[in-house]
Amino acid sequence: MTDVIPVQAPTGLDDIIAHYGDPKFNGIMVDPAWESANMVLITDFPLVPARRLYVHKLIVEPLRQALGDCAALGDNYRVDTIGCFAPRQKNKAAGISTHTWGIAVDINAHTNPLIVPRPATPQFGVHYTIPDSWIDCFRRRGWMWGGDFSNRFDGMHFQLCRGY
Repeated sequence: MTDVIPVQAPTGLDDIIAHYGDPKFNGIMVDPAWESANMVLITDFPLVPARRLYVHKLIVEPLRQALGDCAALGDNYRVDTIGCFAPRQKNKAAGISTHTWGIAVDINAHTNPLIVPRPATPQFGVHYTIPDSWIDCFRRRGWMWGGDFSNRFDGMHFQLCRGY
């Protein structure tokens, strides 16, 4: 595993906008000038099917490092699907999704469902297939896991921000 230097992820909406810029989401799309200045197509992420992912330029290295750490585990967990940039409102919550900034990824959504509201006990209704060792790899790099959200369980989701 490479040296672990966690990113100081922005906290809260104002900090997210200050760090990643304001996409000026209008409910349908982001501002084309913001998108052109901030979003990049990466074709060499480890473990990513089709090797292509459209992400915010500031998450390229933290995501590459987290996925590289996961690959180094050699546990044979496979990424079948991964998504990032998707301008939209949050699912079943107020506000703009972190996918609108291209600072969140969903891994294997078909086997790591969003559960709303969050079950009262972890034994009931919480199911995910992402190995805990992968979650630890992302956390060590500064990412927040959606399984830690207080109001919903989003086992597929990792975002490079907090408090939003």
